Amino acid sequence: MNFFEKPHQCLLFAKQDFHPSFEEKHIDVFCGLFSIDIKDNHSNLFYSQQNPLENKPIIKISDNQYLNVYQKQLPSALYDLLYTTLTQTKKEKEQINFRRGKVVLESHTLDIFKKFFKKSKRIKIFTNYYINNEPEEKDILILVDNNAYIIECKASRYREPRRVTEQAYQRIKSDFNDCIQKGYDQCYQVEQELLNNEKVIVSLKNKSEVIITNEIHEIFCIVVTSERFASIQTDLGLMLKRKNNEDPYPWSIYVDDLETFLKVLYNSFSNPSRKIFDFLEHRELLHGRLITNDELDVCAMFLKDPKNFKEICESEYVVFTDPTLQNYFDKLYFDKKLKFRIEDF
Repeated sequence: MNFFEKPHQCLLFAKQDFHPSFEEKHIDVFCGLFSIDIKDNHSNLFYSQQNPLENKPIIKISDNQYLNVYQKQLPSALYDLLYTTLTQTKKEKEQINFRRGKVVLESHTLDIFKKFFKKSKRIKIFTNYYINNEPEEKDILILVDNNAYIIECKASRYREPRRVTEQAYQRIKSDFNDCIQKGYDQCYQVEQELLNNEKVIVSLKNKSEVIITNEIHEIFCIVVTSERFASIQTDLGLMLKRKNNEDPYPWSIYVDDLETFLKVLYNSFSNPSRKIFDFLEHRELLHGRLITNDELDVCAMFLKDPKNFKEICESEYVVFTDPTLQNYFDKLYFDKKLKFRIEDF
């Protein structure tokens, strides 16, 4: 048949096409889960509403004929279906997020920091530890060059906001509290133990170690997330609740952005641990007056001109990031100066 008469011919398939490889009942279930009937009426009032094809990317033409119109969406639709199915209750959701956080996110975050600090000679790393008599297990504590980095990894999912303003805010706030706020609260507990005691006991599974706190010059709290939270993450002054207004803000960042930034720092400076110290020391001053959705824009500001970045942070005016800063890391990548294979970092 002429392509111009039936251009979608190559996207059509029938159930029997897969009979040699799969049982008929399994094919029926698959088609039922991931297809919408061409006769169904889907009314979208707003352009921002979810497209039905995002969850069911196959169109059912007849009882035996289907149109695979949105091929690249099928893996995402499968992931969303599995996540929704496995998180029907709050307990199930917590268990799924726990596994994602502990097994995947925490391991990846630890790997990033180990590689970043590998030039440092004075370093101690504690994972899945307890501090003093605190009953809650914490994720990562890094002591390097007389500075402490308290790191919590949070894999809670950031849901799409509702369209009713009041409901949308409550959902955003709930997701923020379950992820970034909770991570900060856990970091704060460790920070207070380090600040208020001459020595603390860090306990692991099979051993414990005493840390003399007067040897620690500076403490930084870092909350690493598995998803981006846009402006409420880049400017924590919008939602984060601190115990005291004088308490410093943590640094919260999406894990892929963390990896990108630390790779560039590591490859660009002879003393990367000093540079991350300089960045974090000034970065916390921007909260409450920063307008950007992308933390990498802020990172690019620092990398392009550290001195100017410090001056901006120490000023009092509202900061708008330059949209062209997004090109900074893209250029490094296309110039092959930024790579993500493990052996290159």
